[in-house]
Amino acid sequence: MDSNLTQKIVFEEIISDFVRDYFPIGDIADFPKEIIAAMLEWQVMQEYKLDISIFENDRLSGAYNSRPGFQWSETLEGFEFWHDVVFYKEFEVFFEIYPDKKFDEIKNNKLTF
Repeated sequence: MDSNLTQKIVFEEIISDFVRDYFPIGDIADFPKEIIAAMLEWQVMQEYKLDISIFENDRLSGAYNSRPGFQWSETLEGFEFWHDVVFYKEFEVFFEIYPDKKFDEIKNNKLTF
């Protein structure tokens, strides 16, 4: 198996485990956990340190500059997608694109994507 794919799977599991027990606060207090998980995945994939406090303090971190959130324009979805989801809090935009990303807490008592 490709080492990048293996690393991605490991990070997804770590993030999933973390988000399962996480209670959103601060600037992301009203965000669905699925979106928080995706934001953390992009943070790690863009080689920033996994750090939820970045988004708790400023959900827009990294959107317009190189701060350690994640660069919206450097994602597969692109800047406009994340602008709608994170800035405008149009969460349905995320789930229209990723209906399969809904957490399923029943399977093995773990959140899965």
